[in-house]
Amino acid sequence: MLARMLDRLAVWSFAVRGSLTIEIPSRPKVGKRYFPECDLLDHEDNVTGHGWLVAPPFLIVDSTLKHQKWVDLDPVISALLPQLVAAEDGGIIRPRWDDVVSDTLIRKYNVPKSELNSELPYRFKPDLARIQESLPGRDVRSGGLSLRYIAGAVTVSDLPLEELPLLSSDSPSLKPQASSLLASGSRMSLPHLPWRSDR
Repeated sequence: MLARMLDRLAVWSFAVRGSLTIEIPSRPKVGKRYFPECDLLDHEDNVTGHGWLVAPPFLIVDSTLKHQKWVDLDPVISALLPQLVAAEDGGIIRPRWDDVVSDTLIRKYNVPKSELNSELPYRFKPDLARIQESLPGRDVRSGGLSLRYIAGAVTVSDLPLEELPLLSSDSPSLKPQASSLLASGSRMSLPHLPWRSDR
């Protein structure tokens, strides 16, 4: 919806869906919070990962981060979450495996520890290298937080602003279809994973 609102203001933008990792580099014991794009879905109306906008000169515009339905979020991280992320820069980063692939998926496919490396995201998401050429991962620093944004896909709504549903954030109608994401109980088409549990 934000992208369509910006359209009305003649502000060019596009929506991105991908992965986000939140951490405090100076306080590693606090832990990390993940929004991995490659994850199991709780139900068919759910989605994985996280969404944000690109609206030049801003590389990342994230208006929803602080408003997620956090469960057991460390109060140190909670206090540092910005109301709005509007970043014009951010260090270019290569995705780590845990940025993109959830622990749940690692367990489901019995991925051995020796395979938990920087190449793993590209095996679960073969088009990630192509996407990273145009939209490289960014490490945005905000108030002591490291926000690791890893683009997975560009998304566009085909509806004008007036036709977008004005419902609560819990409504399935507001959630994009997860046609390319892994649904719980389904099988992935992952020919590059020799350790698949479903063989």
